[in-house]
Amino acid sequence: MREDKLLIKSYTQALCVQQIQVNRMRHQYAQTRLNRYFNSTQRRNTFSRLMCLATYVNALYTPSYIAEQLFISRQATHQMIRDCLEEGWVEYQITDTGAKGYRATTELIEAMEDYAERYFQTVQLTGLHSAFDVIDGTRKMRQSGLR
Repeated sequence: MREDKLLIKSYTQALCVQQIQVNRMRHQYAQTRLNRYFNSTQRRNTFSRLMCLATYVNALYTPSYIAEQLFISRQATHQMIRDCLEEGWVEYQITDTGAKGYRATTELIEAMEDYAERYFQTVQLTGLHSAFDVIDGTRKMRQSGLR
């Protein structure tokens, strides 16, 4: 068990380094209006991911669903939606139930894919994925009785 605690401690240290590098990467990259908006709060950041996910899975997310996923009020949800509609980052269509459903536009998708590539490179440089694999492998071996 002590070895497991040491592994987690090392992983936590690597996670801290990785998160600092990701934060630096996010702020060193071209600060477009889109980047500034979605990096300004965690909720906006998560909202952008939710809108991209809607596009990727070919779905439309209603304001109620968005508010539920983000743990925010419908009023706050509507404000983000309005902001993003005005900027052209999200679009809407009428759902089968007659409600408005939202998803990301091409501009937001392209920005997210660009971010994903930079994030991948940053995580590769920090080696965090390797640390995760070591801990995961060690735990699986212990569960199966291997040591």
